[in-house]
Amino acid sequence: VNPSIEWVAAEFGQWLQLIFTDSGVIEMSSTTIRTILLVQLCFFCFGFSPGLLAQTHLGMAEAVAIAQKHDPWIQQANHQQAALSAQADAATSLASPKLSLTMANLPTDSFNFDREPMTQFNVGVSQQLPRGKQLKIRQQHLQDLSEQWPYRRANRLAEVQRLVSLIWLDIYLAQGSIQRISANRDLFEKMAEIAERNYGAALGRTRQQDVLQAQVELTRLRDRLQVLQQKQDVGRQRLREWLQPLLEGGNLPGALPGSSPGSSQEYGFAEVMVASSLPNLESDIASLQSALEAKTDQQLLGYFSKHPAIQSLQQLVDAGLNEKQLALEQYKPQWGINASYGYREDGPGNNTRADFFSLGVSLDMPIFTRQKQDKTVLSAVEKVSALRTQKWQALRSMFAAYKTELEAIENLNQRQNLYEQALLPQVQQQAEAVLTAYDSDDGDFSEVMRARIAQVNAEIEALTITVEKSKALVRLNYFLLADPEEVQGNE
Repeated sequence: VNPSIEWVAAEFGQWLQLIFTDSGVIEMSSTTIRTILLVQLCFFCFGFSPGLLAQTHLGMAEAVAIAQKHDPWIQQANHQQAALSAQADAATSLASPKLSLTMANLPTDSFNFDREPMTQFNVGVSQQLPRGKQLKIRQQHLQDLSEQWPYRRANRLAEVQRLVSLIWLDIYLAQGSIQRISANRDLFEKMAEIAERNYGAALGRTRQQDVLQAQVELTRLRDRLQVLQQKQDVGRQRLREWLQPLLEGGNLPGALPGSSPGSSQEYGFAEVMVASSLPNLESDIASLQSALEAKTDQQLLGYFSKHPAIQSLQQLVDAGLNEKQLALEQYKPQWGINASYGYREDGPGNNTRADFFSLGVSLDMPIFTRQKQDKTVLSAVEKVSALRTQKWQALRSMFAAYKTELEAIENLNQRQNLYEQALLPQVQQQAEAVLTAYDSDDGDFSEVMRARIAQVNAEIEALTITVEKSKALVRLNYFLLADPEEVQGNE
């Protein structure tokens, strides 16, 4: 049940009555500390933080969807595929025929067209024919290059999901750590002030070293907050790269009111906070992950070979094989056909002269193949071998990374259970025991500070483990994108 603000105000008033004595001196006691902790816990758990009500909370799924929708790389990929498809269609056409116009055997002494019988005006047409199946193979080569782009788009979407999710989790970790430290900073400031006043008034067992210890720990907390704030700002700027098209003219969920449309202030990006809860990534991939764990290493390699990143490399291998076939076609002769018509003027005295018609065939003969055709084929073969090696290397790296993430998740699960079941309860009990000892004049003020700081550190470390596990699940989810139907759906 969420308490009302009035309830918190009432508790805060009771706390003020408890800590201020008739003489106006603040006196530290266990009741004081417990009341401070209660008020701080209320502000932390229920979100009564100034400015937080005006902040935008962006979920991981929303951030990923926005980034994928406005990724300019996808448009670039569409243009690349369209260009290659157009080239493939054009590759089936024959070379353009050549037209020649010739004034042949014109006498140089008079330049008379009808004087010499060999003088003629010649019109010729020639056409080069492709070598063997050169046109069909070139078309297939371009089609294979074009068909890599659906896989590359699917892989890009998965990479964007992985990258944006990791950025979101970095912001979530920094934001959560800031909230946990901020929830205790006011407590430490009040405790330092109480220690200083009690020491000045010679009340209780407060010593000068307690005052100095409180000031040192408070300074350390401020430094940690500064570092975390810097990490959060860096994460926001990285996320801004993916949300920029939206910020320039779209609609961000939870946009701040009262700003002019189309401006970046409309979306309050500087105040955008990630959601306060993590998505359940483990349940989303649990069924597929459990199915893969039952497979052998060889079966896993076969599964990962269907990943869009691997399939795009396979398309390059297929294109390389076609390039090799094109090189082999260079051993075949290339035929050409030519035809010409020669017009002759009648000679002197109305001497009729017949026109000429010529028809010929040309043939280039690849006889000297050692320095051209042989080397071209060798180059194509080596290129295919390099592409196959690249594909195998990518497949092996993916397999190794998958195993690494599984191992990391298992270790993080163990650490998470250790923190939740043992360490966090232990540090809480330790803080309570130290507080009880201090209340009974059997403990030091510095021990209360250290116990409370140890509890905050344990909470932040537990949060870090949870976030690292989510990061491992995000990276693992990228490797599980090996569904050809999903690739075809992105075409």
